[in-house]
Amino acid sequence: MKVRRILFWLHLLAGIVAGIVILIMSVTGAAIAFEKEMVALAEQKIRKVAAPASGTPRLSLDELLSRAEERASGARPSVITVFADPQAAVSIGFGRTNAFYANPYTGEVHEQAAQGTRAFMHLMTDWHRWLGQHGEGRAVGKAMTGACNLAFLLLSVSGIFSGGPANGRGRRSKASPGSTPASAARPATGTGTTSSASGQLPCSSS
Repeated sequence: MKVRRILFWLHLLAGIVAGIVILIMSVTGAAIAFEKEMVALAEQKIRKVAAPASGTPRLSLDELLSRAEERASGARPSVITVFADPQAAVSIGFGRTNAFYANPYTGEVHEQAAQGTRAFMHLMTDWHRWLGQHGEGRAVGKAMTGACNLAFLLLSVSGIFSGGPANGRGRRSKASPGSTPASAARPATGTGTTSSASGQLPCSSS
């Protein structure tokens, strides 16, 4: 029983540590899953343009790229996205994190907004992947998240066996209050003379 108790507490402590890490990854992962929607909602003022007058022509992509390059200090764009919505701005990306939004009718170019939302999403990513570690500490954080995921899986499987009822050896049944023990209820047997139901002794024949 002592070994079983030690294993139980080790199982419990390991589960608490792994559970805390899994909880952090679950909350941050849920936030990351809606990153695009959250950023788009925060930047809707620059991603949407005023409805143009009927017959207003759109500027060429070369003109929009030229204006965006001026705002990006001469850097070359890596991706350009044109949406079917006539009120959607054209997205011109410079690398993975920098982008501009150009009005396809006026050529007005805006930088990315919602810096607070983007910083929050970067923070969620850091905690989800590396437990908030930076630099060389990211390798340690990544190893910890992987180990806790594996430990959580093993604990879930082993908990089925360690959390089961103990075996029945050494158990004693306890009589409920008011019940009659089996030894007392069993009639006594012997070779002596017993009395009848009327309490009279049987007569012996001479």
